[in-house]
Amino acid sequence: MSELRKGKYEIEHMHRVYSQEFSAVVRREGKFFVAVCPEFDVASQGKSVEEALGNLKEALELFLADEDVEVPVDVEAPLVTIVRVDVGGSSDVLC
Repeated sequence: MSELRKGKYEIEHMHRVYSQEFSAVVRREGKFFVAVCPEFDVASQGKSVEEALGNLKEALELFLADEDVEVPVDVEAPLVTIVRVDVGGSSDVLC
């Protein structure tokens, strides 16, 4: 193999593409769905859940293409739950 072809082969194989899974939280905001990846605080939106997730995937791929971004090796999915809180005031508030 010539040195030129060998160098091209090595460069192509230095940048291997692999898949990794991250979390996505989707919520409705008006007419749109917003998808957020909590691991990187990256968000996108769409007119459907599927479109929002597809747009989030594209946004994450662009974000992770940045050489300065450290991709975690072992990602643990965050726990997403609902917390009930009392909202509203009381007429017994002391001033």
